[in-house]
Amino acid sequence: LERGPARSPAMGGGLSSADAPCCCAEVSDRLETLPEARLLEQVNACQESEASCQVLQWRPLPIPEWPARSSAAAAALGDGRVLLLGGTDGQSFLQEVWRRTELGGWQKLPIPPWSARMDAASVTLPSGEVWLVGGESADREPLREVWCTGDGGSTWKELPKPPWNARARCAVTVLSGSAVLVMGGWGLRGTLLGDVWLTEDNGHSWVQLSKPAWGPRESATAMTCEGGLNGIVLLVGGFNPQGQSLAEVWVSYSRGCSWQSDSHESWPGRGFPVALPTSGSSALILGGVGSGRAIMADVWSLNVTSGLDWEELPELPFPPRACAAAVHQHALIRPRPRLLCHSSATFARPPCPWVLLLRLLLLQLRMCRGVFAEPIHTEPLPTWSMKAGV
Repeated sequence: LERGPARSPAMGGGLSSADAPCCCAEVSDRLETLPEARLLEQVNACQESEASCQVLQWRPLPIPEWPARSSAAAAALGDGRVLLLGGTDGQSFLQEVWRRTELGGWQKLPIPPWSARMDAASVTLPSGEVWLVGGESADREPLREVWCTGDGGSTWKELPKPPWNARARCAVTVLSGSAVLVMGGWGLRGTLLGDVWLTEDNGHSWVQLSKPAWGPRESATAMTCEGGLNGIVLLVGGFNPQGQSLAEVWVSYSRGCSWQSDSHESWPGRGFPVALPTSGSSALILGGVGSGRAIMADVWSLNVTSGLDWEELPELPFPPRACAAAVHQHALIRPRPRLLCHSSATFARPPCPWVLLLRLLLLQLRMCRGVFAEPIHTEPLPTWSMKAGV
């Protein structure tokens, strides 16, 4: 490690020059005297500020091998790989599975056993399994199916037929304990649904929860953030039966059993928003379809620990879009959004270098002391290599 700036611009106080390591030979000795609690405090502070200071540093990835599409589902596999599932190219529905490899290229996998579809939902379970839920068939009919892959999209099996009505454009999220919630959507004969279903046994059985306070809607997005005993489930946006875009956020602290409205006057109504957690207690809302079917390019940040406060961020550096898909890739300590898939291109947000540096310093500190009182990562550590000038 070469001598560098003694503080991160995102960290406020930061490490003093006396704490900053000077060279590789001095790292171990310096870490022996560096207070672990202080370093851990800096890691946490930098993580919390990373969402606001780094999230807009997008960069285009190489043009992918798959053709342009919308209304596809996407899922992260937790090891740097990403699945892209189905969608439409504007002329036909797609029966395709593409997988992004660890090296950044895309590989087309064998034709899956599920039929061509668009507007399906996908989630990744803690076990690494990916579910494909519902969707709209090539016959323009909603589907009552749940498909699962445990080998990165190479093979698929259909789970038992669920008791809920066929649906597309539904909201799906994963809770603690690998439970899955399915909410709302577009049903048979164009009927919008306002129900909530829960499975806690890998899709073998489903329970319909109490009728939610929010009404029927489609094209909403759901996500689960850290907080409370059971996590915080957010249902964001959507369209009501009259076709109006909704500027609503509904919150559940009870795994979908009860809901309360977050009355805000921040962002305008929208359907098809991209919504995803960033650092556990924070989340992002990107784009969507607004009033008059206008395609939106705004970005909003949410902090659930401060009373669901919204903050508008500068616009995205690429053109407005809707019906995109966003996924997480895992960092050393917690999941963090890294990839936004859309049209025939992908954009990625690079991780904050100060967060990575501090995490590595914390790891080396504990290795020097031989102390691992508490885990500092939830995923296998990645392979690192040193590059000249980096």
